Amino acid sequence: MRDAKYCGRGKEFVVRFNPWLNSIIGGRGSGKSSLLEFIRMATGRSRDLLELPEGNEVRESFARFARKSLSRDDYGVLLDTTVVEMQYRKQHALYKLVWRSGEDIKISRDDEFVGWVDEVGDPVSRFPIKIFSQRQIFDIAKNPNSLLRLIDESSEVDHLAWKMRWEEEENLFLRINQEKRELQAKVSHKSTLTGQLADVEQKIQAIESSGHKDVLSRYQLANEDQRLVSERLKDFQSLVDEMHAAVDSSRFTPIASGELKSSSPDNVQVVQKIDELARALQSAQQDAISLIDEAGSKIEQFEAWLQSSKFASDNAAAAQSYQALVQELDRKGVQNPAIYEQLVHQRLTLKKSLSELGVLEGEVDKLHSEAMQSYERLKELRKDLSRRRLEFIDKYIGVNASIELTLEPFVDGDRIDQDFRRVISKADSTFVGDIYDADRQSGCLFELLSRLLSVSRDAFGFEELLGKRLEKVHEFKSSFVSLPKNGKIYGVAPGKRFKDFVDGLSREVMNKVVSWFPEDKLIVKYYDGKRFKDISQGSAGQKAATVLSFLLSYGDEPLVLDQPEDDLDNGLITSLIVSKLQENKSGRQLIVVTHNPNIVVNGDSEYVLALQDRGQIEVTAAGGLQDMHVRKNVCEIMEGGELALQQRYRRMVNLGSS
Repeated sequence: MRDAKYCGRGKEFVVRFNPWLNSIIGGRGSGKSSLLEFIRMATGRSRDLLELPEGNEVRESFARFARKSLSRDDYGVLLDTTVVEMQYRKQHALYKLVWRSGEDIKISRDDEFVGWVDEVGDPVSRFPIKIFSQRQIFDIAKNPNSLLRLIDESSEVDHLAWKMRWEEEENLFLRINQEKRELQAKVSHKSTLTGQLADVEQKIQAIESSGHKDVLSRYQLANEDQRLVSERLKDFQSLVDEMHAAVDSSRFTPIASGELKSSSPDNVQVVQKIDELARALQSAQQDAISLIDEAGSKIEQFEAWLQSSKFASDNAAAAQSYQALVQELDRKGVQNPAIYEQLVHQRLTLKKSLSELGVLEGEVDKLHSEAMQSYERLKELRKDLSRRRLEFIDKYIGVNASIELTLEPFVDGDRIDQDFRRVISKADSTFVGDIYDADRQSGCLFELLSRLLSVSRDAFGFEELLGKRLEKVHEFKSSFVSLPKNGKIYGVAPGKRFKDFVDGLSREVMNKVVSWFPEDKLIVKYYDGKRFKDISQGSAGQKAATVLSFLLSYGDEPLVLDQPEDDLDNGLITSLIVSKLQENKSGRQLIVVTHNPNIVVNGDSEYVLALQDRGQIEVTAAGGLQDMHVRKNVCEIMEGGELALQQRYRRMVNLGSS
């Protein structure tokens, strides 16, 4: 630490930790909790608190801490020059993370030859660590679904990687539907063009039946045949030109004698062989160009032949007869003697446009099929997320005697309203009765939750449960998207204002509704000695114990706890925290701020750090319990510390004499 308000001013504040259990002790206001918040900032875990809802007490408290202090009595511990630097060792490599106000966290790796080398990446994902204050633990206990986010951060779920795959597939789904809408807009003109073609055909029929049918018919057929031949020749010439350009632009460059780094005889032979190959390819290139030029000559020869062919003379005769007819009609006073030619040209244009629209209709069908396939992949990805969460629970909590976790797919009533409103761009509190009103048990989302919960978790295996509940979700989305046409969602007619609102939603928003899925719900229960009860029914101590039991049940990343013993009686401190810390410390680094000597002494802390505040945070003692100076601080700072040390000493003596 350098240049914080009460830490590292004038002299760097340096703390080292042991790889196993570290206990941080000190009197009130000695800087113990501040030290952990500095670790939070250096590792990028500030986001854990800053992403909490506005007004959340834990978030507001951290925001007051982690801001620039404008005066001696102002909130905030940071200055313009504050630097937090932390070293993190993983996979036998040493990394350094440096935090400065207003900057991204800088990552570097210690290289034995060149020193610190800058690296990139997200510190949260690259350097996993869990940090929990007592306030955080209490806040999690109030909202059990917060545990789901912790489960998602585990390597078993790896929500970050899952989210990347999800966003990629969702963007593909939305992009396919966007392309489909653009083509559908073009295809929508088909009926108009079909009507125009019918009118043109009727006019042509009227002229052809006026006594000059044969002349007009021959001219029409000759005109269509001439167009077809001309278009085909144009296509041929275009392909020949493309082939000539592609072949002519190719370059087969040999390797120069000095380009290879080594000058061995084998390399010289390679250069010679490459040169021979390049010359052979260049020769083949010239042969290909000659063949393409010959093909172009064939087209010219055909065009010359066509001009003198019977096909051309018959077409010319048909055109002459038609022009004679036009002149005859002109002499007879026909106002627009060339109308037939215009109509024939218009008919050809309309037929071509309709033919192109027919191709587009095929493209629309293809895109629809691709969109459906993408949606099925989205469903499978969403099911996979629930599966991973359940696998985590089964692996780490399944045999836990003090806590029970149950995953209920797609039924998180706390988030469903907010999440869905975000999708339909209606984040305010309007249309409560139409969207979701839990108190009055109304709204389309309340009906969705009711139908989802009617598919009981006890009646089906987890895979079947996922499938059946997804069917309900799909029914809801289909019903919502069809509201402008059917006037109802799940058979219930919402208010007119809401129907008008939904009717005004863009097709893009409707596609986002289709790609939306409700979040899972995590039900947390604690064991009260007789049975499992919902965590909401527990005391503050029971809630904290349940959350701590979860936090200490899995993971191998460093775990930092601030005063976990608060709200717990001595029995729980010994049976839960001390025993779990002893189990965990062999496989992960633990850093615990505590006022309880049993955690320090009976937890067998390998390293004890005693702090005090003399205007600046200082280390008064650091080391193992075998160090006299450390034991003295435990006795002086911690109430009951001397007794805890005496009891531990007696146990060790008894073990040694038995």
